[in-house]
Amino acid sequence: MLSIDKDLQPILLFYVLLCVALYHLKPDIMFHKDGKFKCFGTGPSKTIAPFWLVTLMGGTLFYIYTRVKKDAFA
Repeated sequence: MLSIDKDLQPILLFYVLLCVALYHLKPDIMFHKDGKFKCFGTGPSKTIAPFWLVTLMGGTLFYIYTRVKKDAFA
């Protein structure tokens, strides 16, 4: 059976909800008009804030926030 650390469960839930929310909203900065992901880069039809980068940074920042809030750095 798969067991997930009690401290990690809210972080995983936040990450999944963030991914679902962004995919459902499909912001213009991350998606083309036809709903496909934009590529990372500069120039026409590219973005500096792709879906994978925004979700990765959001999950990482939320993880750091929860660790700092609980004062558990080790």
